[in-house]
Amino acid sequence: MLTNATLTLSTLLPALALGLACLAPAPSNTANAPADATLSSSPTLSESSADPVALDPQASDSALVEVRRLDRQGRTSSGEVGVLAPQEHMRRAAIYHGNRAFEEARAHWTALIARHPRDANVPAAIFGIGRSLYQERRYDEALPFFERLGRDFIDQKEGREGYYYVAATVLRLGRPAEAAARYSEYAVKFPAGERVEAAYLNAVDSWREAGRNGDAIDWIGRTRERYRHKVADTNALFARLRLDVAASDWPSAVRAADELRAKQLPAVFQLTGAQTFQSEVAYLRAFSLENSKQRDQAAAAYQSITDRASSYYGWLATERLRKLGDAARRAADA
Repeated sequence: MLTNATLTLSTLLPALALGLACLAPAPSNTANAPADATLSSSPTLSESSADPVALDPQASDSALVEVRRLDRQGRTSSGEVGVLAPQEHMRRAAIYHGNRAFEEARAHWTALIARHPRDANVPAAIFGIGRSLYQERRYDEALPFFERLGRDFIDQKEGREGYYYVAATVLRLGRPAEAAARYSEYAVKFPAGERVEAAYLNAVDSWREAGRNGDAIDWIGRTRERYRHKVADTNALFARLRLDVAASDWPSAVRAADELRAKQLPAVFQLTGAQTFQSEVAYLRAFSLENSKQRDQAAAAYQSITDRASSYYGWLATERLRKLGDAARRAADA
């Protein structure tokens, strides 16, 4: 139960849930590691005859059937996958992985690493093994592969991916402070990295989950400064609003909500872009006003949220109005 509040935390859960972007890959760009980054010495890799195969192709059922047939025919006497060119190992692994046949995908990645240790596809194969284990929630087993990438291939995209996924993995292992520190390190170490924006926002949420609100507020400020007037600025401000509501800091929550209302928020939640929307912010503002003992302002704020069949926060607002007294109850009924 939130302090001085009559609304249960479970009711507020949609507003307070962590937005952990680490669970889904962030959009990639063409940024390289910055010149001032501290880079480990990477093994010298040979060039393959073609670029590495994408990890997740649109693998069809027929493609899966075909690679399984080829693997059955080509197995060695010891039962291992056949000896193939690196690119063919990657192709078959990608088809298996795209069909969530993780063990079979790992067999090809493992064979490539063992048989062609200096091939250019090795970092992608290591990442494939780690990521597939992560997808199966075998976090303890996935972690060493991500750590190896971050240690040995830091000047390549797969190395930076591994460095980032260490944070996501230790968070899943229940170590939020360690995850927050890793996200923070990524943001500082790779200012042009492919996942730098997600690292900033995940650092905020991880510090909050670790109970270190001061560090979370510090990273909210850093994020807003770095991404001023961009979507990440809005998301960092929303993180501050959630933090204030969870901490029952109602005056600060009202200020954050007022600042959010001045931004161009979507009318409904979207899977990309801002992590909040108009009625959610309006509801949290009204809820904060109510808990600040500003009942008249809270009632007016609740009434401004349209209650319709598709509006979760409109329904919540109507329920809150019914608890605020006769005038508010009549407004709710109307």
